[in-house]
Amino acid sequence: MQLGRSSLTPQEREHRMQSKLCMYCGRPGHFVSRCPVKARGSSVGRKLLVSHASIKTFQEKRPLFHIKLFLPEGSDALSTFIDSGADASIMDEGLVQQLGINRVPLPRPVAVHTLDGHLLGTDQTAPIHMLLSGNHHETVQFHILSSTRILVILGYPWLRRHNPHLDWATGAILGQVCLQGADVSRRTTATKSTPEVVGVPSMYHDFREVFSKARALALPPNRPYDCAINLLPGTSPPRGRLFSLSAPERGAMDTYINDSLAAGIIRPSSSPAGAGFFFVGKKDKTLRPCIDYRGLNDITIKNRYPLPLSCCKEPPSSPNSTSETPITWYGSGKGMSGRRPSTPRQDATNISLCLSDLLTPQEFSRPW
Repeated sequence: MQLGRSSLTPQEREHRMQSKLCMYCGRPGHFVSRCPVKARGSSVGRKLLVSHASIKTFQEKRPLFHIKLFLPEGSDALSTFIDSGADASIMDEGLVQQLGINRVPLPRPVAVHTLDGHLLGTDQTAPIHMLLSGNHHETVQFHILSSTRILVILGYPWLRRHNPHLDWATGAILGQVCLQGADVSRRTTATKSTPEVVGVPSMYHDFREVFSKARALALPPNRPYDCAINLLPGTSPPRGRLFSLSAPERGAMDTYINDSLAAGIIRPSSSPAGAGFFFVGKKDKTLRPCIDYRGLNDITIKNRYPLPLSCCKEPPSSPNSTSETPITWYGSGKGMSGRRPSTPRQDATNISLCLSDLLTPQEFSRPW
C-alpha cells in the first residue's frame, strides 16, 4: 500500500491549483479524491516513501471523551475527539443541522480550500453550553466543517485554555489545573443539585448553595490571593504511612477516590511524599475522610502577623470615628519606648491599641 509521496514545491502546488490539476498525478479532469492513479496505488512520477504496509498497524482506536451539550430543545450526550493538532474546535455540519444549532459567521471569514478543491466552512456555531467530565461547565463555539467520521473535536485552543490532565489510555479527564474563562452562568443542571429546603425557615433559603454537595465537589478558580505552601529551607515533604482499613473503610476509600477523580479534586501522582489518610466515624454511622497534614505543617513557614482584636471596634468614650493601629513596645517597666516594628529587637511584643480622632499623635511620640 502506498502511504505517501514527496511534497510538492510551492510553485508546483500553485500551478496545479490555478490550472485545476490533480494534486496527486498532475492531470486535469479530476481532483485528488477521485484520482485513478491514486486508487491503483501507482508510484508514477514521485519518490515512494513506504511501499507496502499492513493496514492492521493503524487500526488501533484512539480514545474518545464524553461531553453533553445543553440546547433549547434538550440535552444531547456525544463523544468528542481531543486533538492538539487542530487549530480550532470543530463540529460536523450534519450534526449542526440535526441538532438545530444556529450558525453565525466567523468574525473574519476566510475562504480556505482543501487539496481536493472543496471549500471549507466559514461559519461557526452559536454559543453552546457544554458539560465535560461530569462537573466542568463552559460555553463554547465550534467551527462548522464537514466531517462524517468525527463529529466533535476539541482543538489546541481549548487545551491551552484549560490545560487538563488527560488519561490517554482510558479516555478520561482526571483533573484540570486551570479553568480560567469558563462561563458557568448558563448551568441548566443547577436545579438538580440545589439542596432541599423543606423545613428550613425562608429567611435562610438564600444560603442553600452553601450546603450544596455538588458545589463542594468542584474546586474554586485560581485567584491572586491563593495561599502558598512554603517549606523551611533544607526540608522536604514527609512521607506518610499507610493505615490498615476495614471492609467498610475500603469501600468508602474507593468511593472517595472515584468521586474525587471525576470532580478533578485529586489526580494520580508518582511522588513518594504524601500525607496519611484515614477515616473517622460520624454520628450517623458514616465515615468522614481525614488527611494527616501535621507532618507538613511542622516544616511549613508560618505566615504570622498581628490581627486587631474585635474589642477595638468599640469606640472609647463614644467618639465619632476610630482607627486600629498595631504598635510594638520594647523593654519593660519605666524604660519602655515606642519603636517602629521594623526596628530589630529581640524583646518585642505586638499589641493592638484603639486610637480615636480625639488623641493626637504627639501623645504617642514623646520621649520616655
